[in-house]
Amino acid sequence: MPRYAYLACFVANYFITNGVPHFVYGVSDERFITPFASPTFVGDSSPLVNISRALFNFFAEYVLIAWLRPKVESSTLAILMTRSGILVTSVALALYFEHLCRF
Repeated sequence: MPRYAYLACFVANYFITNGVPHFVYGVSDERFITPFASPTFVGDSSPLVNISRALFNFFAEYVLIAWLRPKVESSTLAILMTRSGILVTSVALALYFEHLCRF
């Protein structure tokens, strides 16, 4: 498997992990942080913007996986990169929101 495919596995799972909170807040009719809010990455966006952001993330993940499918075999390293993409993104988002919500 080409080396760039491992990085693409990592990035694809970043998109899916980042899309989940936007989707949940959007369908829950709650406001949530997006890069399109004012101030950027701090202000809250409407549920419609969050759903749009989630759908963009899910689409980006789908495109990457569809592009990777012919290149990826089920290797231990590919699975490790997939899981580490989810782990790193989850921890990074948790730390970001913890820092953001401190008063």
